[in-house]
Amino acid sequence: MKGIKNLRRFAGRNLTAKAIHVSDRFLASVKNSKAVDEAQIAGSLRRSRETIGDIDILASTDDPTTLRKAFLATAGIREVESEGETKTRVLSEEGIGVDLRIVTPEQFATALHHFTGSREHNTHLRQRARERSWKLNEYGLWDAADNALETPDEESIFEHLELAWIPPEMREDLGEVERAAQLFQQQEEWPELVELEQIRGTLHCHSTWSDGKASLREMVQSAADRGWKYYGTADHSRTASYAGGLSIEQLRQQRAEIDQLRQEFPDLIILHGIESDILSDGSLDYPDDVLAELDYVVASVHSNFSLAKQQQTDRIEKALRSPYTTVWGHPTGRLLLQREAYEMDMTHLLEVAAEEQVIVELNANPHRLDIDWRWGVRVQELGIDIGIHPDAHSVAGLDDIEHGVGIARKMGLTASQVTNTWKPEQYVERLAVHRLKA
Repeated sequence: MKGIKNLRRFAGRNLTAKAIHVSDRFLASVKNSKAVDEAQIAGSLRRSRETIGDIDILASTDDPTTLRKAFLATAGIREVESEGETKTRVLSEEGIGVDLRIVTPEQFATALHHFTGSREHNTHLRQRARERSWKLNEYGLWDAADNALETPDEESIFEHLELAWIPPEMREDLGEVERAAQLFQQQEEWPELVELEQIRGTLHCHSTWSDGKASLREMVQSAADRGWKYYGTADHSRTASYAGGLSIEQLRQQRAEIDQLRQEFPDLIILHGIESDILSDGSLDYPDDVLAELDYVVASVHSNFSLAKQQQTDRIEKALRSPYTTVWGHPTGRLLLQREAYEMDMTHLLEVAAEEQVIVELNANPHRLDIDWRWGVRVQELGIDIGIHPDAHSVAGLDDIEHGVGIARKMGLTASQVTNTWKPEQYVERLAVHRLKA
């Protein structure tokens, strides 16, 4: 019954990874049209929401008929639901609605802003315009005398309204407008958010030693091919027998393979870790002397999701206070469109993580994207370090880092707040912090 309830609740929503795959196909058709002036993804996908309803593509042209035909020629259309001069909607073969909105080149910037921001964000900016007796909508920006103001790009809209430019991912009306106003007054710009190109490596990746689909060598080779400077394997621990969790002896055998790989890949720092189950009493899954042999430990909950809130909180707190816990893995345990987070006092546990200097994971697997971006402000207030980890079970899974970066940007994180953008020596030193407490 719970599963049926979730199916109904999540109906019409799609994972970001699926939506990106579909949107890339349709956007390419529009951009390849000789009639297009500009074209871009808008809506919740541009805002890097964790799940997506429909896909919005905005394009400007002086020839809407030709552009619409190019859009409708895209492969993989199940049904054309509506077709008009300024808006055409199709249903993709993947079951996602795709809307093409067409504007004139002069309207593109204000339309892009309008169709990107959340309803609340847009309402806030329209109110800011009204306070000046101006008018703002998807078609333009006008002053009190009804004169159209020049808006060649999004930046100009914010400048007219005396705001610093707000990154698309942040446009949710969760304090970003007030912050942008303050930055404008101080003649400052919004801090540069983390970029995918700044990632230097990652942790929390699986291999065929447990339930991964690629060998450790294949995973290491892929990390090296990406130009990463460090790579951390973390297969499942022994309690996760369903996932081929490693016994103590297997863990030491894996270390022997890692020692060999370190010789073969001298330019890549290969880190030996484990994803240790947090047991029901909050203990980690190996004795301390075994954990002490590892370079890092990802502590994660994989069972007993339905514990009472206080019991779950106490359980996780005990694990976070272990001197061997380096990373708090997929903190809430949610699976997007499948399973809710378990009950716990997240506010308190983030404070514990900050106190214990535990890295909080932003699990980049598109089914997780956990920690939730809504905790971004509190994470920054507490000075918590975030690690973007793909929880990869295959070579292709390493690409999920991109989704994690999108959520990190939505949290408002700069590169300095994401550990795996750091230089190798700084990164290795950070991972060793917990051992100083042992």
